[in-house]
Amino acid sequence: MDICARKEWVVPAPLRLRSAPCDDLRMRIGAHVSAARGPWTTVENARRRECDAIQIFSSNPRGWALAKGAPDSDRDLTAALDQAGIGPVLLHTPYLVNIASPDADIYAKSVACLVHAADRARRMHGHVIVHAGRDARQEVSREVRVQRAAAAVLTVLKLVPDASVLIEPTAGGRGSVASTLEETAELLECMDDERPGLCVDTCHMHAAGHDLSSAPGVRDWLAQADSLFGLHRVIAIHANDSKDARGSCRDRHWHLGLGEIGETGLRTLLSAPQLSDRTVICETPGAPEDDLANVRRAREYSRTDPEGRRSRAST
Repeated sequence: MDICARKEWVVPAPLRLRSAPCDDLRMRIGAHVSAARGPWTTVENARRRECDAIQIFSSNPRGWALAKGAPDSDRDLTAALDQAGIGPVLLHTPYLVNIASPDADIYAKSVACLVHAADRARRMHGHVIVHAGRDARQEVSREVRVQRAAAAVLTVLKLVPDASVLIEPTAGGRGSVASTLEETAELLECMDDERPGLCVDTCHMHAAGHDLSSAPGVRDWLAQADSLFGLHRVIAIHANDSKDARGSCRDRHWHLGLGEIGETGLRTLLSAPQLSDRTVICETPGAPEDDLANVRRAREYSRTDPEGRRSRAST
C-alpha cells in the first residue's frame, strides 16, 4: 500500500506546515527530532515542532552499531516527509565518530560510520553532518590531525560520490581540528575538493571566540567566512544560543535569545540576505514545546533584522 495514502497522516489545521517544496529559495527551519519509532512517528515529531526541515541521527548517537537504514525504510521516511512538505533531512553522525582520531580502530570505525550515514543521506536526498574531529590528548601534530580529517571525508566521497557531506566546526579546545573560521578554511583547503560543505553551529562559533552577539560582529563574521572559503560552502546552520561566554570552548546550547549570544546576534545572522536559502536546525535542550518555541523564534528572527527591516528569508 502506498504509505502516502494513509489518511490519518493528513496534517491537521492547527499544525499545518508550509507547502512550499524543499528546493524553494527561502530559509527552511526545523529541529532535531527522534526517528526511533519509524517514519510516521518522525513526521509527527516534526509536525509538533512546526518544522520545515529536520535533523535525525544516522544511527545510535552513543554507540558504534549502525542502523539498518534499509532502502525501503529510508524511502518510506522520505515519502512521509515529502507528503508533509518537510525537507531537507539532515543526518547527524553519532557522538563517537572522530574523523581525526589518532587511534586506528576509532578512525576506521568513524570512517565506516560516516560512509553508512552518507549513503543513507544520499538515498533520502539529504545531507550528512560530521564534526571536524579532535585529538584531545594531542598525540599527533595539528598538521596530521587536519590531514586525517580531510582524508576521511575524501574517502567517503570516493565511496559515495553523490553524497552531500557537511563538516561541522567544533567549539574548540585541546586538539580540535577546526573551530574558528581560519581553521575551517585550512581543513577545506587540505581537501582541495569543492564538494564538502559546512554546517555552522552558532554556539560552537561563539565558543571558539567569534563575536556573534552583536550586529557588527556578525557582519564581520559573514565577510570573513566569505573571504576565507565562500559563504556558498555554508549549507546548513545549527541555530543555538550558548550558556557560556565567548571563547569559553564550551559546547552548552541554550534557548534562542536567552543565552550569551542573544537576540541581536542571532537575528542579524538568520536575517542575513546571504543566508536566506539555507537550512536551519535548532538543537536546543528541553521538551517538544521548547523545541517549538525555538523553531518559532528562529523563524521570527529570520523575517526581520534588528532594525526591523524585512528579510528575504521569509519571502
